[in-house]
Amino acid sequence: MKESPIASPGWKTAPRVFLVVLVVAGIIAIIYVTRVAVEAPRGKGILTILPNFLTGLPPEENLIGQAILQNWAEYRHNTVLWSAAYFSCLFLSAAFSAFAGLVLKLEFFIKNADLKKDLSAVLAISATLLITLVTVGDFQKKWRTNRLAAAQMENLAYEFITADRKHALTEFSQKIQQINMLRNQEIVGGELADNTSALKKKEK
Repeated sequence: MKESPIASPGWKTAPRVFLVVLVVAGIIAIIYVTRVAVEAPRGKGILTILPNFLTGLPPEENLIGQAILQNWAEYRHNTVLWSAAYFSCLFLSAAFSAFAGLVLKLEFFIKNADLKKDLSAVLAISATLLITLVTVGDFQKKWRTNRLAAAQMENLAYEFITADRKHALTEFSQKIQQINMLRNQEIVGGELADNTSALKKKEK
């Protein structure tokens, strides 16, 4: 008499192995996306040029230069974080959706029909939650906004190096404030950004 596949010890461990493989694949994907985001060569010239350039500058000029450098570092760091979060969620959502359909079709790994349905439902719900998180959290907008602000601050750093800084410190300070304000307006968006713009017009 043949042993039922459902009762076989090998079939009992198969779902666990499948879940372990799924989790490991997800972790590897997140690590890969984060590593690519961190190692992407964007604006690294500032880290090698600007700190050395600031050495020996008068205190007032050094202060503005440090503000540019620190703001760029913050925006670049935020870009990495939001990029990793955004693309990790997209990848995992697509993977969970694919696995949800695959679980229902495969007969080799899981024989228990109820387990297949439950696992498929969990994967589908997880995929939906990830997409909802990305959409509600505006991950893509925050990633792009910080990347653009970092690029603007990088350009300002190169301008600071070549400009007549002694007579333009106020202008550089205003540009730093403008980039910061535009960045926050883009992230917040909506009514608050419109109110801020209206307030500026009244002040003028």
